[in-house]
Amino acid sequence: MEPITPISILFLGSLVIFLGRSQSFRVNGVILLVSVMLAVVATLLLGFHDSMSVVLSDWRSLVSFGDSLRLTTDRLSWVIALTLLISFLAVSLAGLLARSERSRVYRASSLLLIACAMVSIFADNLMTVAVAWVALDLATFFSLSYVRKENHAVADLSLSLLAVALVIAAAVVIADAGASSTVLSSANLSTHGILFLVVAVIFRFGMYSVNGSIGSEGEKDMVVLRAGTRLARLAVAVDFLVILVMEKPLLPMRNWLTGAVILAGLISGFRWYLADRPRVQLQYMFIAQFCVMMLIFLWGGQWASAGVLALGVSVILSSAVLIAYRGELNFRHTRAISSGLAVLMLGGMPLMIGFIGMLTLYSGLLESGILIFAIPLIVIIQALLTAGGFGLLAFPRTGASVHAPFVNVAYRLSLTIPVVVGFLGGVLPGRVGVLSGVDDMPNWGAMLTRGGSVAVGCSLLGISIGVGLWFFKENLYSRYQSNLRRAFFFLVELQWIRAVTLNVYGGTTRVMRAIALVLEGQGGVLWALVVISIVLLVLGA
Repeated sequence: MEPITPISILFLGSLVIFLGRSQSFRVNGVILLVSVMLAVVATLLLGFHDSMSVVLSDWRSLVSFGDSLRLTTDRLSWVIALTLLISFLAVSLAGLLARSERSRVYRASSLLLIACAMVSIFADNLMTVAVAWVALDLATFFSLSYVRKENHAVADLSLSLLAVALVIAAAVVIADAGASSTVLSSANLSTHGILFLVVAVIFRFGMYSVNGSIGSEGEKDMVVLRAGTRLARLAVAVDFLVILVMEKPLLPMRNWLTGAVILAGLISGFRWYLADRPRVQLQYMFIAQFCVMMLIFLWGGQWASAGVLALGVSVILSSAVLIAYRGELNFRHTRAISSGLAVLMLGGMPLMIGFIGMLTLYSGLLESGILIFAIPLIVIIQALLTAGGFGLLAFPRTGASVHAPFVNVAYRLSLTIPVVVGFLGGVLPGRVGVLSGVDDMPNWGAMLTRGGSVAVGCSLLGISIGVGLWFFKENLYSRYQSNLRRAFFFLVELQWIRAVTLNVYGGTTRVMRAIALVLEGQGGVLWALVVISIVLLVLGA
């Protein structure tokens, strides 16, 4: 069994769905489900080997990086790849509710996106990462274009290609610094190279106001494609961030970056909490959680890699449940209980895997000495994430009840599997530490420390505040005038920066075009005569 095996299964499933031309949503749904299950089994079998490599091509770039296109599996990449596939399996089970003819293309595109993400996760060096990101960007672009969201697709592709350019620039910087290779696990990445890669991850994840969301039309039919796009982007960012934190970097301007990340997390958390259409605006939740991961990356200390990995796995699992959830909030139903636990996992509830990330973050902040500044703000972010999650579950929509018993069972499994996996990871923090290369990660028996007590207290406080914010959301909404809310959102979303930038860019291009018309148009001959005359006068003088 090699790393290319699960990727090949996903590619083959995508080709079978797309080239089969079958319009039966049942047939395409079964093909999708079988492909993902086989990929999960193949990835599980990879876990029985310590490390495996496969060379995709001996091609080497013109710039001498000393690397081939190669895939390698280790404990870290195996965990993230398996989490991605399990989450996508859960969404695929819920995707059996799809009934439209276009669901065939949605399912084929989603398999292709997950396969490209798997290539990036298993990538051994920066050049393989760059090629995988380009493939993922093109697959995302054509998928978004197919659903007639060309503006979103073009904006998303522009930022993503900028991230690819930053990865290539980092490879150049690392090679110029004297490194013989840009292999990610070689622990020889330079500080400036890591800084380039961190910025690349930020662009890769879409931290800015350009949103590559698909839209709100046809939610049942597009649930698989939407999940494939978001889960692929999230898993790639988590994998890259964990690799970088294992380099133990001391980034320049870390304090300034911390302030920017906290501000972005608060803004995104508020937008997620106040979202008018929570399902469409899930991107705000992803950004807020990514900001928390960035804080663990910056201040997690000796357990940072375990914290980023645990929180990343938590976000992937909980987001799969939130994307798949179709019913109204009613705690008499099993599906609502599973979804509620997913929201608590999103908020960092103890005994769930997300709490390991919060434990790492709070412990690192206590050691760094910025306790008063950062911890209350992080509690607020946790509260906003919890409140927004319950708001999504309570948002009125069409229920998920159908007449087919198999589809009902599949839907319940789609909400249960990620929660069970998150609970198993949460009760075994030591095992998560070993998988991420941290040998001294404490188990629950050794959690009665200063950092553990603060983490438990802050997590429970954030969840409690979040439940209160969700319960009193309507009352809080009524206290703000609509114009005031619009002005607040206009400022905090930073859309005005984008508008000003576009206006400056447009004005500059118009001025350059006017100058070009004067110099190169009908006045071109006149200006040539003027230049010749000046030259003759100078020579004559």
